Amino acid sequence: MVFDITNKQSFDNLNVWKQEFLDKSMPKDPSIIPFFVIGNKVDLENQRLVPQTSVEDFLRKNPEIIYYETSALDGSNVNEVFAAVA
Repeated sequence: MVFDITNKQSFDNLNVWKQEFLDKSMPKDPSIIPFFVIGNKVDLENQRLVPQTSVEDFLRKNPEIIYYETSALDGSNVNEVFAAVA
């Protein structure tokens, strides 16, 4: 799941998107589904509307989530994410 660090609404939707995925895929054991969350647009850090503390709180509540911050514009951490997913 990808959210835009400059768009709080996209971050707020993560729980909804996760639940929709689980509802539609109906895995036998949801706890073994690897979820990746990507905070995109780190090249716009000066416009950030999703504070790191909010991300940290979300990750504490969802310890199964693997988190990266990236920039599709400048390529920051993009290769690392693809390698981790693979």
